[in-house]
Amino acid sequence: MRIFVMTDLEGVAGVLNFAEWTGPGKPYYEVAREFLTLEVNAAVDGFFAGGAAEVLVVDGHGPGESM
Repeated sequence: MRIFVMTDLEGVAGVLNFAEWTGPGKPYYEVAREFLTLEVNAAVDGFFAGGAAEVLVVDGHGPGESM
């Protein structure tokens, strides 16, 4: 089984609002990135435990430009 996950900072548990959490230079951006990493890693662990052979994670967050 192959799994594709699309994620975004605005959907992460603990991210309280767009204005302070979701972009470079925002007060809680680094915390939000850590929350996202922890949440995605937990999901990926569950996918592999459930029999996935491959997991691809894509972050949909960003201003729409290459970084």
